[in-house]
Amino acid sequence: MDDPENPELTPANDNPWYWLATVYGEQTGGFIDENLEKKNRIAWNAWVAAALSEEKRKTLIENGFTNNELTTFSDLAKTEHYAAALKRSGREDISLPNPFDRPDFSKNYFEKNCAFKGYLFPQGVTFASATFSQEANFSGAIFLEDSYFSSATFTTFANFNSTTFMGAAVLNLVTIKQLGLFMSATFDDFASFKSSIFKDGVSFTSAKFAGETVFEAVVFSGPVNFDSAEFKAPIRFNDARFNSLSSFINATFSSKTAFSGAHFPHFLPEFFGAAFHEGTRWDRAKWPRPPIDQNEAQMQVPAYERLKQEMEKLKKHEDEQFFFRKELRARRELQKRWSFEWWMNFLYEWTSNYGHSATQPIFWFIALFEIGVLVWLASSSQRAGLAIALYEAGQISIAKMLGSFSWIVPVGSEIKVSTKMLAQFFSAFQSLAGLLLIFLFLLGLRNRFRLR
Repeated sequence: MDDPENPELTPANDNPWYWLATVYGEQTGGFIDENLEKKNRIAWNAWVAAALSEEKRKTLIENGFTNNELTTFSDLAKTEHYAAALKRSGREDISLPNPFDRPDFSKNYFEKNCAFKGYLFPQGVTFASATFSQEANFSGAIFLEDSYFSSATFTTFANFNSTTFMGAAVLNLVTIKQLGLFMSATFDDFASFKSSIFKDGVSFTSAKFAGETVFEAVVFSGPVNFDSAEFKAPIRFNDARFNSLSSFINATFSSKTAFSGAHFPHFLPEFFGAAFHEGTRWDRAKWPRPPIDQNEAQMQVPAYERLKQEMEKLKKHEDEQFFFRKELRARRELQKRWSFEWWMNFLYEWTSNYGHSATQPIFWFIALFEIGVLVWLASSSQRAGLAIALYEAGQISIAKMLGSFSWIVPVGSEIKVSTKMLAQFFSAFQSLAGLLLIFLFLLGLRNRFRLR
C-alpha cells in the first residue's frame, strides 16, 4: 500500500532488502512478535555476515553477538534462504541483494510494525525519506558504517535503545511524532539531528556521543532527557527549541558545548550534577519569562543557581553574573509581596540591573538631581524674599547628593535653604540615595570590566 500522504513513497514490500529483513514474514499484530523477530534477525545477520572482516566479527562477538548469528550461510542454507525470500516476495524473477552492498530503504513506506531489533548492518544503511506508519524498533542494532535517516518520518514509536552507530549517524530533518527512545545508544562517530522534530518526549538517557554531535535547530516539543549522557566531542544545540522540560542531570560535557540561540520558552533546563567544559557558550540563548508565582520561582531558582555555580567554577564571569541576575529576579517571587526584602530586590534591579549596569545608576542620579533642583527652588520660594536662583538650587542638589564629596561643589554661604521638616527629610534622602547610586555605578563598572 502506498502512503496516502506521500505518493512518492514506494511500499517496503516492493524492496528486495525488505524481503531479506522479513524473510519469515512481516509483523502483523498490534504488538511485535518476538519469536518472529528473532527468526528474521538470525536469518538477516547470517546473510549480511558475508561482508564482515575477521576483525569486525571479533568486535561484534565482544559486543554480545553469538557465532551462530555471525556465521555465513552454507551453500545449502543460502539456497534455502533464497527460496524463502522468493516465497516471501511472491515473485520468481528477482535476484537478492549482495550482502556487500549498502541496504537501501530510502523513500519506502512501512505499513506494519518494523522490527529491526539486534539487526546487523555491516555496510551501514539508508532509510532516507522513509515513513514508518507503525512502531519502528532498532534497539540493539549495530551500524558498522554510516547510516542515513534524513527526512525519515516515524508516525508512532521509534526505539533506538542500546543501538550502536559505529559510523556516522545522520538523522537530519527526522520527525518522530510519538515517543523517541535513544537510551544507552552509542554514537562512535559524527552524529547529526539537525532540524529534526520530536513532537512527543524523547530520551537520550546514558547515551554516549564520542564524535562531534549536532542538535542545531532541533524542536523538542515534548520532554527531553539527556540524564547521564556523555559528550566527548564538541556538541551544538544552536537555535534548538525546548518547548517542554529538558533534563541534563549528571550529563558530562567533555568538549566545546554551544547553546547559542537555544530557546527555552517555558521551562529552564536542569543541569544538576552536570559537568561543563570551559568552552560552553550561551550567547543569544532565550530564557523563560521571570516567574509570576512561587511555584514557578521554586523551579527557576535552583536551576539558575546551578548554572551560576558551574559558570563560576569555569571562571566565566559574564555568564556567572547573568545567571546570578536571573536567580535574584526569580527569588523575588519567593518573598512576601511588598515586604522589605521584596522592595530591596525590586529596587536593586531597577536602579542597576542587580549591579550589572553602570548606565542605570547614572540615569537615576541625573533624575534625582533634577528633582532636587525643583524641590529646593520650591522650598526657597515659599519664604518671602529668600528665593534662590536656578543655579543655586542646582548647587544645593548636587552638594546633597555628593555627601562627603560636596567640597568639590562651590556652594555660597548666602544660599538660603528651607528648614521645614519635609525639606530636611528630602535632604537626608537625597544624600543617602546619591551615595548609593555612586556605589552602584562603581559596582556596575567593576562587574562590566570583570574587576576583582
